[in-house]
Amino acid sequence: MAPTNYSKAGLPETIFGTSCQSHRAWKISHVLSYYKVDIRKGASKVELLSALQSFALSVSGKEEQAIKTWLQAQNVTLAGLASAITAARDATSLKADLIDGDETKNPPTGKTKQDPQGKECPVCVETLTVDSFPDCKITASCAHEPTFCRDCLERCVNDRIRDHPWAKVHCPECNKVASYNDVQGLASEKLFERYRRNEATAEIRHLPNFVMCLTPDCGSGQVHETGNEQNPMTCTACGFKTCITHMLPHHEGQTCAEYDATRQEQLEQETESEKYLAENTKVCPGPGCGIHTVKAGRACNHITCKQCLFDYCWLCLVPYDMVRHVGGTAHARDCEQWTDETPAYKARRAAERRGDKARRAGNPLKRKRNETEDGPEDEEI
Repeated sequence: MAPTNYSKAGLPETIFGTSCQSHRAWKISHVLSYYKVDIRKGASKVELLSALQSFALSVSGKEEQAIKTWLQAQNVTLAGLASAITAARDATSLKADLIDGDETKNPPTGKTKQDPQGKECPVCVETLTVDSFPDCKITASCAHEPTFCRDCLERCVNDRIRDHPWAKVHCPECNKVASYNDVQGLASEKLFERYRRNEATAEIRHLPNFVMCLTPDCGSGQVHETGNEQNPMTCTACGFKTCITHMLPHHEGQTCAEYDATRQEQLEQETESEKYLAENTKVCPGPGCGIHTVKAGRACNHITCKQCLFDYCWLCLVPYDMVRHVGGTAHARDCEQWTDETPAYKARRAAERRGDKARRAGNPLKRKRNETEDGPEDEEI
């Protein structure tokens, strides 16, 4: 695929010091979202670059440099962008204070200045009070202060436990592994209970008699030492019963032998049904149909589906629209309906027969003799 010619779209060679070709759409989206610039969902890269170009005119100084550095860096995060912009704003504010002669009131300490009105979460992009953020590090291994608000942090951890039940929980900002106690302080009570069960299950799932509960939303498992002697197994977490012999939901009211007999009978019936369908029906080739059609006795091979009204050849499944367009050559070569007669050839033959009829019409004796010998000829269509 040829590279996009961004100059034709009215874009400059570089935006924030990076060429249009080198910009990444997801990075542009993060910057625009952080500054609450309106962009439509699913915007193209050209649209994103146009919005970024317009936005670039509104920033300058250290803040512009922070965005430029973030866009050019590798392995960046939204939290990193928020931190870089906050640091740039604090540095700009501190410089303004020093120029105003306020150095004695605000001496440089090397620490970033906190906004007394609140703090912005880089995930929900809301300015919240300081007590809406964790008052300690996310995990014991983290080397940074948390920038996610409590609600967004809990949502990230809950999603991790829900979507990846057997995976470790990590800090969403720096990817450090969270300990059991860390997760307990971050997750909701319901999701932490699931995490606790998963952790306990992970310790025993390698044992030979370990059986997972078959309920999709349970995620629990246990060691069933008695095997088939105590069948079914009842899940200690949700109470669901599993047949240990078949590893299926328990067949209530039937022994395993009775269940096997019933299942065998069902399989035989299904086999007979499949055999009948294969021998006596064909799947309609109509777009999006797929219904099984049956040909009645020695009926014509031109079939019309009752479900979608698609008409086709019963023998080779060719659509009759093609037959009408190109003639008998549309059929498969091994189909008994195949002929080498095209519509033009059939039209020429029909014209010749009409001419023969017209000539015979001028000689009554010849016409009578021909009709007696050959019978009246029909016009071929």
